[in-house]
Amino acid sequence: MPVFCFLLSFSINSQGQSVTGTVVDETNTPLPGVSVMLKNTTKAALTDLSGNFQIQVDNIQTDVLIFTFFGMETQEVPIEGKTQLNIT
Repeated sequence: MPVFCFLLSFSINSQGQSVTGTVVDETNTPLPGVSVMLKNTTKAALTDLSGNFQIQVDNIQTDVLIFTFFGMETQEVPIEGKTQLNIT
C-alpha cells in the first residue's frame, strides 16, 4: 500500500513592527503634518491633527526615524526597541 507524504510550506510575512507616537512643539502643542520617515527607506507617515503617527519599521532595535517639519529642525531618533515614541 503506497504512503503519501505531504510537505507543507509556511512563510511568515515579516512586515516588521508598528511604532506609534505623538509629535508636539516646545509648548506641548500637537504638530499635524510632520513627516515621519524610516531612515534609508521610502517608508513614511504623516502626523494627524493631534500630532499622532504610526509607521511600520523593519528592525525595532536598530532602525532610526527621521522627523521633518517646515520651520523646525530635523530630528533623527533611534527607536531602540520602543513601540511608543513622544517627540518634542
